[in-house]
Amino acid sequence: YLASLADSSIKSIDPSITRFNGGKFVYFMFGLSGAAYAMYKTASPEKRKVAGSLLFAAAGTSFLTGITEPIEFTFLFVAPMLYAVHAVLAGSALFVMHMLGAGVATPTGHGFINL
Repeated sequence: YLASLADSSIKSIDPSITRFNGGKFVYFMFGLSGAAYAMYKTASPEKRKVAGSLLFAAAGTSFLTGITEPIEFTFLFVAPMLYAVHAVLAGSALFVMHMLGAGVATPTGHGFINL
C-alpha cells in the first residue's frame, strides 16, 4: 500500500488493499470506548475513580488516534475471556464493513484524526 502511494506512475490504488480497514474505525473509535465504559460501570464504587481515569484516557486515545494498546492490554490481563470476545466482535466489524463496501485508505492509524 505505501509503495503504491510513493509511485507516481500508479493512477489508482487497488481497493482490495483497503478492504478491511473500514471496520477498524468502527471498533477502534466506538467498540473499545464502549468496552471502557462498561468496565468503568462494573468497577467497585471505591475504585471507580482510579479505574475511570485509566479507562477514559485509554478510550480517548483509541478514539482520537486509533492506538488501542492501552485499553486492550488493560482487559487482556484482567479478563482474558473478554479479550476473546473482543477479537470475535472486532472480526465481525471488519467483515460487516467489508460486506457494506466500506474501504478507507489510511497509511497509519484508524482514529478520528485520520478521518
